Amino acid sequence: MSYLLNDDQVHDFIANGFLRLEPDVAETLHNNIARDIEFAIEKENGSYGNNIVSRVPALWDIIRSRRIDGALTSLLGPNYYVHPHRAIHINRPVEDKTTIYPDDFDGPPMGKGSMAGSGWHQDAQSPLSRARHHVPKFLIGFYFPHDAPPEMGPTRIQAGSHLFAQPVEPSGVIAPKDVKAGTFFLVHFDMVHAGFTNRSDFTRYMVKFVFTRVESPKEPSWNCQNRNWKNPDRTITNYTAEPAWKYIWNWMLGCSPINQQGADLIALNSLNQAERLESIYSCNLDQISVLAEQISALAAGIITAVWLKTLTAIQFLETTPGDILDAGMNAPSCTTTPHTLSRP
Repeated sequence: MSYLLNDDQVHDFIANGFLRLEPDVAETLHNNIARDIEFAIEKENGSYGNNIVSRVPALWDIIRSRRIDGALTSLLGPNYYVHPHRAIHINRPVEDKTTIYPDDFDGPPMGKGSMAGSGWHQDAQSPLSRARHHVPKFLIGFYFPHDAPPEMGPTRIQAGSHLFAQPVEPSGVIAPKDVKAGTFFLVHFDMVHAGFTNRSDFTRYMVKFVFTRVESPKEPSWNCQNRNWKNPDRTITNYTAEPAWKYIWNWMLGCSPINQQGADLIALNSLNQAERLESIYSCNLDQISVLAEQISALAAGIITAVWLKTLTAIQFLETTPGDILDAGMNAPSCTTTPHTLSRP
């Protein structure tokens, strides 16, 4: 039996940005993991962070299970890497259990001692300047070792938001209603997500994993039966980004980009991220060449301007008498900002 994803599952992931999986392990394993995590956090007062797998090694059995490994292989390639970063998300019960917040609410209250953010956000990575990738290069795994009914506040996601540069008005919100022990959400790293208020009487635990691709695809790594793109039957997003979806699909096939019909270049500056996506991935090769030349010219202009400003500053320092510089450095200041001017 193959545990690789099929075409429809890959279509769903590309468009919606996540898959819901169930590891093929004994149910007792989840119970044991939940027990060990609770003991480590509550009795040992542990803040294990990246070392939680060392403290609860049975977690390896989850991510090494055939179903999880098959999905990771399908989306990241056979040589994917288990990133050393992982975390325990702890969601404590709130005192006020009567207030019910809408599923798309930004920043609902969390119980005292919680270690999970409830505001809509995209995770950052080191270095923080890393560009976001529309193609699947980094994935997050959200593993729930115990039942997490709605009142316990399971992690929320915004389907399709993995293609956005930053969070916008919530859309495509998924607030899981039936999270059973062992549920594993495999999510594009750039997915907008958030914790939710825990109105139960029990602490909710969730383990976060990160997985990375180490090489660009040369051929499909899933059970590919049809190399032609098909819009998924179950699209949760409130927009259609077919040009972007096709590009990601062809990239995962190991194919060269297909020349498009052409885009409305004005939409590249649209404040609507869905419109920008449509324009970006509809550009044909001629438009891309023109844009590349314009960007290079703009970059050259910026570099020249910076160089000229630097040269002017150097000339000023070289021609200004030292006593004037010293007087400037020793003069009283009305702010607390220290002087940074010094001789070259």
